[in-house]
Amino acid sequence: MILHKSPLKFLGLAMLLFESINPTKFIFLVLLTMSLTVQAGWNLDQSNSSIEFISIKNNQILERHSFQKISGNITSEGLVNVTIDLDSVNTKIPIRDERMRNLFFETKIFPNAIFSAQIPTTDLNFESEHFRIVKINGQINLHGIEAELKSRLIVLNNDKTLRVITNYPLLITAEDFNLTEGVAKLQKIAGLDAISSIVPVILDLVFLESKD
Repeated sequence: MILHKSPLKFLGLAMLLFESINPTKFIFLVLLTMSLTVQAGWNLDQSNSSIEFISIKNNQILERHSFQKISGNITSEGLVNVTIDLDSVNTKIPIRDERMRNLFFETKIFPNAIFSAQIPTTDLNFESEHFRIVKINGQINLHGIEAELKSRLIVLNNDKTLRVITNYPLLITAEDFNLTEGVAKLQKIAGLDAISSIVPVILDLVFLESKD
């Protein structure tokens, strides 16, 4: 059997390199290189993501709203941070958007809502499945108040992209965030009999892998 010179030269260089480096250090360098390759963070892709909430007025009329500006990331350790620009609320009616900003969210004082959670790294780096359902214990900071938030999220892993979707809507209660007065103001100015103080929130977030 004839061996070409190039593979032999490469093998010789590899053996020489191994002999010149302490074996323990060599193994450490290999593991470090592997960890740098595997461990990556993800940045939120706003153009393909959405956060929507549903308002219920007069106990029977459901309306779907959204936020136009959101940002966030998932670290390589699985820490999720998502910031919502409350001024970007979009109810499809400009005067209602203004009332939501001024009377409900009070965005001049509380411009953002922040959601954070921890997802186990094993539920982020998986190859044998297309998706996983993950239980999380998160926190949401809204209107100056932070509260715990438990949920189930669907995590889809596809070609360096993570998609995180609420399995069931998150339920935000106005009284938990000192927003009952804002609900009453909206109800009065709109001339409604009732506005539900419990608001379902739906997340559909896309994160793109980043090596930075």
